Amino acid sequence: MKMLYVGILITTMSWVQMVGAEPVVTPKENTQLIEKSSEAEDVLMRMAEFLAKTPRFSFNLNSSYEVLQESGQKIEFGENRKVIVNRPNGLRVEVAHSDGEQHLVLYDGKEITAFSPSKNVYAQTPKSGGIDEAVKFFLRDLGMRLPLALLLTSQFPTEIDRRTQELDYVERTVIDGVPAHHLAGRTETVDYQIWIPDGAKPLPLRIVLTYKNSEDSQLTGQSFPGGT
Repeated sequence: MKMLYVGILITTMSWVQMVGAEPVVTPKENTQLIEKSSEAEDVLMRMAEFLAKTPRFSFNLNSSYEVLQESGQKIEFGENRKVIVNRPNGLRVEVAHSDGEQHLVLYDGKEITAFSPSKNVYAQTPKSGGIDEAVKFFLRDLGMRLPLALLLTSQFPTEIDRRTQELDYVERTVIDGVPAHHLAGRTETVDYQIWIPDGAKPLPLRIVLTYKNSEDSQLTGQSFPGGT
């Protein structure tokens, strides 16, 4: 049975070790989008800079994606990821798919190690240069999936600012009881929405990515429940 991935990624994040301060929320009177809102830019860059400067963090990523069948029916699948970042050289990604398949990826500053216990497959390759270089190598050279990889790098603020062509402040809302800013942005290849709380630790609560080249993309729902 042939499967085609559709082009939306929805992400909910829980940060395991980082707990945000109690936010102060002001009701939004006008629900109309404000194109290239300066408030939206401030919120987005505050979040990006906070993540880039944090030496150690971890989060759980709950994802779901739909696969379009030849019949036109969409079937939903899912995966859970636990990501641990320990700058400059430590990265651990644990993946559990809805069908029971599991994967583990480790980086220690010297080597990238990938292990699939269900398939009894183990691979290792040398790679120096820190997490930023490891992420690039993982995606470009190995051709492997690493959802929201940009969030793990120290270049996140520069890259998200460079790639974002339009940015709107949608509204103030509540995600799982936490007041948050809802932003909507566009890049050349992806439309994204992101929900960021107020407070001293602006860790994203939910992210939706819509790939413009949807023929080769996935629809994934991802949550970040519990971060460190």
